[in-house]
Amino acid sequence: MLIIQHIDTYWTKATRGMPGAGLRSALPDAYRLPDSLTELPPNGALIHRLQRNEGQHFQPHAQTEILPVPGSYWRFRIGQHNGEITLSFCYHAADHGLPFRYSRSRPLFSLALGQRGVFRINGRFASYSGQYYRQHTLHFAHLAALDAVCFVVGPPHQVHEELAHLF
Repeated sequence: MLIIQHIDTYWTKATRGMPGAGLRSALPDAYRLPDSLTELPPNGALIHRLQRNEGQHFQPHAQTEILPVPGSYWRFRIGQHNGEITLSFCYHAADHGLPFRYSRSRPLFSLALGQRGVFRINGRFASYSGQYYRQHTLHFAHLAALDAVCFVVGPPHQVHEELAHLF
């Protein structure tokens, strides 16, 4: 089974510098899965999405979703090869912001059973109300059974970061 924890952090110029930057850097990098989850379909995927924004003092708002047969999520392609879960990613400016990154789909990493990986990307966006920023942290775990603390104990096996300096 595949478990994905997607943490989306949103802020504006109002909290870009200190003390807002200090508050954001102190936020947890991963969260425990909800205790209400008991089991998942063996070939399915669980999405645990958390949104944090400055307007709510970065308190996480969580929701869960089950994908019965995962093939894609957000801008990720999910596959299987030789018992491993393979992940590919495609940058898209509307989802990931500026600065521009390579926009063709490319492999990120594979996860054997029991392994987990993390992907981070940040971006700068503009709207009629001004400039804002987002950082996405996605944790992936390939597990035989549901484990509520899979993302909060120990380091990940794979890490891929596309973090840019957001001026």
